Amino acid sequence: MSARCFRSVMLAALVATLAACAPATTDSTSHAFEPRAGAGVVYVIRGLDAVVLAGAPVQYDGQPVGSLRRYDYVRLDVPPGPHRITCGTDGVQHPFDVQPGHAVFVEVLLHVGWMAPRCELRTLDDLTGRARVTEGKRLGPSRTASW
Repeated sequence: MSARCFRSVMLAALVATLAACAPATTDSTSHAFEPRAGAGVVYVIRGLDAVVLAGAPVQYDGQPVGSLRRYDYVRLDVPPGPHRITCGTDGVQHPFDVQPGHAVFVEVLLHVGWMAPRCELRTLDDLTGRARVTEGKRLGPSRTASW
């Protein structure tokens, strides 16, 4: 077998292995975008930033949600009203308001910092948010905020 052919076979094997390791979640609840009756839904989505290996620690109204890596998202069914997402060790906060029957999409971005990555939080428009959730992978089970 020639060196060129060997490299091609090894590359194909590597691609197949990586594809098999990628967690695929198809969750009809997360992609339905509909909240429970009388509630709203918040999707916290990790952005496509330059920080590949680090997770972004996220909190919802002071309660830990998880550490989001690139392409991860979490769905939270929440009561209507004002809420906040907090990110990182520096406590960057993003306040937002949830209307009954509506979805809010909050993007988490990590930027390279001097000693550690720093967070940026922003609200995505409905179309962009839905596309990012559809392309992403859900972190853990769907959570319902206690209220």
